[in-house]
Amino acid sequence: MAEFRIVMEETDYGSDIFKDQTDKKFDTQLLRNNMKKKLMTELTYMISASSYPLNEFLTRMLHRYQLENVVYVIEALKKNRGTIEEIMRQADPLGDFPELKNVQPVDGEDYASLYQQVLIDLPIGNYFRKFLDELIASAYSDDHVVLDTKFVADVMRDKEPQQIKHHLQKIWLQDFYKFCKTELGEGS
Repeated sequence: MAEFRIVMEETDYGSDIFKDQTDKKFDTQLLRNNMKKKLMTELTYMISASSYPLNEFLTRMLHRYQLENVVYVIEALKKNRGTIEEIMRQADPLGDFPELKNVQPVDGEDYASLYQQVLIDLPIGNYFRKFLDELIASAYSDDHVVLDTKFVADVMRDKEPQQIKHHLQKIWLQDFYKFCKTELGEGS
């Protein structure tokens, strides 16, 4: 541990990654989170200092982690795993964005309004909108389905968080590919 600290303190990551670490108790998860926080600080600076298309590319790249965090936070709130502050400490630092702290628990099992908060307030809401549109389109073929907020709540309750996350990542990846192909071109 001591050798690792000496080597790393000579880099740009320096003492930032060793916050809250002691030589006697080395926590790799804490080290990983501190490294990701430092990386996020660097990416945020690059986004603010660059122009289109680089800033848009970096922003869209981070959407993957933001989607994971949103699903994680919503599922943690649904299962009453703690306050939003406690849940945020467990979230991936690369997926951190200010609006995520605005996601609030809902009364009862009103999952539709919880996801509605995501659709309205968050920068990644378009992925959730596409996800729900796909769910509704697949159910629309069944003539006996009533498409209302209760339907959305029932569908969301039946979906496992991993299913939701993977479906959202698929939508994000398709969108990211389309952006790269159209905005960055074939030769980029």
